[in-house]
Amino acid sequence: MAREVASYEVQQARLFWEIQRRRVLNDVRAGYYEVLLAQKLVEINEGLVGIAEESVQATENLQAAQEVTRADVLQAEMEAELARLNLVEAKKALEGAWRRLAAVLGRPDMEPTPLAGQIETDLPKFDPQELLETLWAQSPERAQALVNIERAKCELARQYSMRVPNIEIGYRSKV
Repeated sequence: MAREVASYEVQQARLFWEIQRRRVLNDVRAGYYEVLLAQKLVEINEGLVGIAEESVQATENLQAAQEVTRADVLQAEMEAELARLNLVEAKKALEGAWRRLAAVLGRPDMEPTPLAGQIETDLPKFDPQELLETLWAQSPERAQALVNIERAKCELARQYSMRVPNIEIGYRSKV
């Protein structure tokens, strides 16, 4: 009976390892998509900065031709500055996403490099019902819970089979 209990403990350890392995894989995948998204945001904001700077130049040319007022030029400059600030923010977000991914990979010294992939097309498609069925059938957490129950049953049977069982029963006397 003790061997049976020990075999369940070995199964628990294997399932715990599988749970941790899947968590790491999930964290790596999530980090990959977070970096892809941050890269795309930097790309979009760089385009917006270019458009805003062209707008400022065009507005200044229109002011020189006396087609617009100084207020219009100032408005275009403010929008260009806002676009530059958004670009700085997007670059900081990319930097942070990259650091988180490198930490999950266990390589905090890894230099940021552009990742291959397209955020719009590379996202996996999921069928919710199929995903739920797969999760129910293959979940290591569920398997671990079932192994915990079986180990506890074996341990209880082992304790009952001993001459003096080692089962503690809570009893409080009123004093």
